[in-house]
Amino acid sequence: MKIAPSSACALTSTQDSHIKKLCDQFRSYGQDMANLIDTIELRLEKKKSRQLYVDINECKRQRDDLYNQLRALSETLNIEFSNEIYEERKRIEWTLGELQNIIDKGYKEQTLLGEYSNGVISLFLDNISDAEQVLPLEFKKGNHSLEYLTGYVFVHEMYHAYYDMGHTLIPEIEEPMAEFAALSFLETNDPETFAIAEYKVIQNRYSPLWISAYSFGKYIYDQHPTFLIDEYRSNKQTIDERTNNVLQYKKGFSTGYPWKNESYYYDLLLQIIQLRKNSSNTTKKHIVNGRTVVEYFSKRLSFKANEIEPLSMNDSFIIHTPEGSFEFTKSDFYNTFPNVIASRSYQQGLYSYSVTPKKANIFLIAGQQYKKRNQSPKYMLTKNPIENEIRAIIKVTGILWHNSPNNPLSPKNQSINRGILSQWSELIDKWIKDPSIPLIVRKDAQEGQVITHPSGREIIVTDNTFAVWVFEQVLKGYIPSLKDMSNKLGNKKAPRGNMTGWKLRHIKPVGLNTKENISNLEISVIEDHFRKYADPNNMFVLPKEIGGLGEIDEFINEQ
Repeated sequence: MKIAPSSACALTSTQDSHIKKLCDQFRSYGQDMANLIDTIELRLEKKKSRQLYVDINECKRQRDDLYNQLRALSETLNIEFSNEIYEERKRIEWTLGELQNIIDKGYKEQTLLGEYSNGVISLFLDNISDAEQVLPLEFKKGNHSLEYLTGYVFVHEMYHAYYDMGHTLIPEIEEPMAEFAALSFLETNDPETFAIAEYKVIQNRYSPLWISAYSFGKYIYDQHPTFLIDEYRSNKQTIDERTNNVLQYKKGFSTGYPWKNESYYYDLLLQIIQLRKNSSNTTKKHIVNGRTVVEYFSKRLSFKANEIEPLSMNDSFIIHTPEGSFEFTKSDFYNTFPNVIASRSYQQGLYSYSVTPKKANIFLIAGQQYKKRNQSPKYMLTKNPIENEIRAIIKVTGILWHNSPNNPLSPKNQSINRGILSQWSELIDKWIKDPSIPLIVRKDAQEGQVITHPSGREIIVTDNTFAVWVFEQVLKGYIPSLKDMSNKLGNKKAPRGNMTGWKLRHIKPVGLNTKENISNLEISVIEDHFRKYADPNNMFVLPKEIGGLGEIDEFINEQ
């Protein structure tokens, strides 16, 4: 591989050595890949021109103006129809479409990490560096995240180069296939880079339409059809963009991602690449982590003795059917389907179920649906990998909120004096040590009660509104004295706050988690509860419409 000279930017030594390591691994993937590595050119560039930001903002301003004009014209047409006004409205609608295309293209180029064209891979190092800055801390241990992210972009673009056989590409097919191949390569050869690649895909899951293909690439990867990489490369020239399957497949990308029926589009993709043309005769065999995996297609759940019997008990076979893909080890098959093995049909070579039995459902590849004929879809009661993806997205949302200038506690928001928080912690400690001042406890079941604890300490029971009141005082920059608090609690009622439009949550849990009456609890337990409940350093706020996120660990841990 040759690197085009550039005076504007260069790889760091660790980025350079990591890419060379990946190139060596690619060379072991066959002669075609080895030849490609030797001839490919790597071009290093900075990010796209800053002028793009100016152009996009100007387009958005024009777009908003045109929307207002369009609204006014539509109101006029509702009152009295006019051909001139109607034609003007059509012109504005067309212009709006063109402006939106420019905006979408601009957003893409702003965040583009790499691209491939005519034997040249370009890496946009500034954009890669920007993307690395917002990775969670867990990926930055050891200070290798920049080289791993660069490696991921390089591998993705390498597969675009690998697929380039001089044929016209269909982006909606090419992008997910490149992402799928990159994830498959990295999982085997570079687990650290794979972790970042998988995170980036999950993060992009709800991003603009043009990168929804990456998320679908992850879905393809989850089905494990590694043979599909070379099938696509070989059959790419046979794909006709005008066929109904391709038109139907592309339609999914126009609706945004995620799709509720990913398995439908996956099945379409398999048909497009013509794996279904002779599906009854299509069998693929490959090695994964030292074990043999056999894959074949069937119109129903069918066990082929000539494919299964040569396998060892730890080897696997995957059956792709219209109802989903089922994966078994030979041991699973023998333990779960002894009736099939003993049947005359299987001993003669083939046993097929007319209706898929329920006991097969646990072998559906995770994330797929099981659909009986003439019945509505029903999700399997198995561990769903989407749970991890959702949690990753929530984690990213927590990071974004922690750093948002709209968050009163954000480092980017100067509305709270950090010294105030420390002084409140000191106040809480003094309060606990002064037995003359009642402690305040949050326990909804006993709200409004005033209890004298066996230790002699008075306890006022309330809800979360006292914590809200404390946070309001922090926002005001007010720190009461112990005497102030003693006077305020003279009526045996805790002060109540009300932050309209906001939810207040706690970082460390404050629930007492007991049905015991408060008077039966140790005073040390109550003191610890009060410290966590009343200390603003254990609090955060977020807008009410997303307040539910404040109860999820992945979000809380980022505050």
